[in-house]
Amino acid sequence: MNELATSRPGGLTQRGLRLWGFLFLLAGLVGKRILPEVAWQIQGLSPGQLVEWIKTGQQSKALAVLSLSLQALESCAAPIFAFLLVEGFRYTTDPGRYLLRVFGLAVVTEIPYNLCTGGTVWDQGSRNPVFAMAICLVLLYFYKTQEDRGAFGIVFQVMISIMAALAVTSLGVPEGLPLVALVLILWVLRWKEKRIPVGAVASVFCATLNPLYIMAPLGFLFLHFYNEEEDCGCRWGKYLTYPALLLAVWGVFLLAG
Repeated sequence: MNELATSRPGGLTQRGLRLWGFLFLLAGLVGKRILPEVAWQIQGLSPGQLVEWIKTGQQSKALAVLSLSLQALESCAAPIFAFLLVEGFRYTTDPGRYLLRVFGLAVVTEIPYNLCTGGTVWDQGSRNPVFAMAICLVLLYFYKTQEDRGAFGIVFQVMISIMAALAVTSLGVPEGLPLVALVLILWVLRWKEKRIPVGAVASVFCATLNPLYIMAPLGFLFLHFYNEEEDCGCRWGKYLTYPALLLAVWGVFLLAG
């Protein structure tokens, strides 16, 4: 009886969700970086040259479809990490420290992200997606403080949402706008019975911002199996997995080169 009481429930824990999220991110990195630049040796081609390369044969077309499919699969990670961010904010006892940890992760991730995506230490035109998550945390803080202030609170929430959208756009955060939209939806729909269908429809809307988000609704399917169980693993291990993944992919470039 005691063994049954202490057994883990079925479904996905936070650790399980995070693992799936990182697998989707890895799929996107394979589709965007490893396949074109390592397996096919077509780095440095202009868009026109890439189109000509695709036209060279059926194999080229198949490889291009595979690359785009893996990049679309990466969008499944957005609902998962947006959900984990909202859950972390809901249950944290210190929002300020939570924000500092996420912002610190964004800073730490910047160089691995630039190395992985562009081969340079510094990219003037873009920032890694973790900066969008930090902005979303600020947004959630203001959303929470304005929940019971009636019409004024609603107007303030709309204004701060617009400011968040402008912030991620000005920073050049890839997929920043869809991430902000998903975080807001998941914050408003904090009840599981409404979260899945509405969130899936909203992620389809995100495809209007980025066509590769067409597969993002699949991420909400994984949220359906979330069993509300928190993981008790190493906190810094959870945070540093993403930059470690980026460095690993960059290492593949170095070895292949």
